[in-house]
Amino acid sequence: MGAFEQFLRRLDPDSTSAESTYQKMRMKLVRYFSWKRCFDPEEQADETILRLSNRLAGDATGPIENPSSYVYAIANNVYKEYVRSTMRREELAKVLQELSPLVMADQEDCRTWCLQALTREKLDLIIHYYSSKEDRRELVKNGIKLSSLRVLVHRIKKELKECNKECLQQKQSVK
Repeated sequence: MGAFEQFLRRLDPDSTSAESTYQKMRMKLVRYFSWKRCFDPEEQADETILRLSNRLAGDATGPIENPSSYVYAIANNVYKEYVRSTMRREELAKVLQELSPLVMADQEDCRTWCLQALTREKLDLIIHYYSSKEDRRELVKNGIKLSSLRVLVHRIKKELKECNKECLQQKQSVK
């Protein structure tokens, strides 16, 4: 019996078909994430199954008492992370919109100037923070605590907003 079948047997010891157990579980997860209005429910379902299999690989070999609760607890955590990452992307879009309004060239110049005024470390940090979960995980692995990382990003955003505001005021006073 392969590792994948062992994984499924832990979820449902009475099942005769490991493949059908997997398909049923995956479809239920896809429906769960669709109901939660996730952009790509299949991706979230696959992430849940991956985490579940990783967790079960490290545990004992006995059956799980309540497999449905176990799976949905992991799915709930995946959903919470999805919501946080979506909020971060929306927050970044809002910050960039504040820094780069579409109508005035002065504002574009100020945004560019403020981004160039940042140190290379600060610019890299904010880009990595907002680009993907993997980049944030890498930053945390490199010794920055998640709470410290959030504080640093907040300070950089505040610095960018203040710089942009000052630049726009200077351009208005020159005109």
